Amino acid sequence: MAPALNDNQWLWVPGGEFNGIVNIINAGVPQPKQHPGVMPPKGGGSFTDEQVRAIGAYVYALSHQGGA
Repeated sequence: MAPALNDNQWLWVPGGEFNGIVNIINAGVPQPKQHPGVMPPKGGGSFTDEQVRAIGAYVYALSHQGGA
């Protein structure tokens, strides 16, 4: 219901840059472009800014493995 996080294709964040990923996590995706599943702000969780940045770093690392 959502795009893969471990490739280099980005619908909302050109190039998958870190700050853009963090912004999408904070804002959510109310109207997905290609997938039926919406994502509420912070994934519906009550994460701190530090936790959101850690999640963003994880997603960034997944999609940038091996210089992808």
